[in-house]
Amino acid sequence: MSDPATTILAGMASSPKTSEGKRGVITLWNADDFLKTSSGAQPKTLPANLDISVTFAGVEDGTGDVFNVRKVKAAYIPDGQYWTRDGSRTAAQIDAQLNCHDSN
Repeated sequence: MSDPATTILAGMASSPKTSEGKRGVITLWNADDFLKTSSGAQPKTLPANLDISVTFAGVEDGTGDVFNVRKVKAAYIPDGQYWTRDGSRTAAQIDAQLNCHDSN
């Protein structure tokens, strides 16, 4: 839970330009990957925990989580996999876990 008095907006971005970004794979603070970005620059020192929120385009829905920066930095991520709080996963494993293609 965040305290609004101590929460700092470190950056915002919208309209990803890359195919990866359109699928949800982004690099934080990489302004070249987005059509619109805030003036926020990567902080020199990251906080112990980083709150990431994502809002899906065209809907009032989204997702997010709070990540322990030290835990994420220490994780070993094999090529072709992505960090998740439950360990590294392939894109197919993440899609299957979230039932991404079961909307029929």
